[in-house]
Amino acid sequence: MRILAQITAYLLHPIFVPVLLMIFLMEVEPVMSLYFNGKLKLLILVVMLLNLIIGPIVSMVILKKNGWLDSLSMPSLRGRSMAYLITAMWYVLTFFMVQHIGLPIVTKALFIGLVAALLSLSLVSIRFKVSAHVAAVAGAMGVLCWMFSFYGIWQMSWFITGLLIIGWQASCRLYLQAHTEKQVFAGALIGFLSTYLCMLWIIG
Repeated sequence: MRILAQITAYLLHPIFVPVLLMIFLMEVEPVMSLYFNGKLKLLILVVMLLNLIIGPIVSMVILKKNGWLDSLSMPSLRGRSMAYLITAMWYVLTFFMVQHIGLPIVTKALFIGLVAALLSLSLVSIRFKVSAHVAAVAGAMGVLCWMFSFYGIWQMSWFITGLLIIGWQASCRLYLQAHTEKQVFAGALIGFLSTYLCMLWIIG
């Protein structure tokens, strides 16, 4: 069980989940699936790989090397707030790099929602440890729920899958004793509300 929980922590790491969400939306979200195709989709994927995965990872390694982080897994509060803030800066940088291609408003709202989640995590993490792993998957669920309500569609299989992923992620974090129940719940709340409310506010 411990090995499975560790694998989950790596595969559904907060650095990977937003990129996986973006890829998912480029396939199924009505506007994004029409807009992103061919070379444009490849370009966005390359930019996300460099800026939203490699960039934050390199930044965390530099923070650790300079003593700002005790470990890349960030088991304590030390450095967590700064790590989230730097990751948010990578998202802002990426947004400004690609917005000249005329991003659809759905994509813009998604970026804003993800930045809002990271800034919220950074602010809360000054005093309180929150599960970023759970926040990431709950943030994806927030976007999914917005999509259901905005387009008037309901995919029960997607909703149940999303709930199962959140539940599994939360269970793994608790099993590994990486977080308490309150920290897991706070992460879920921050992730879901940040993306869902931003999508609702910007698009409707």
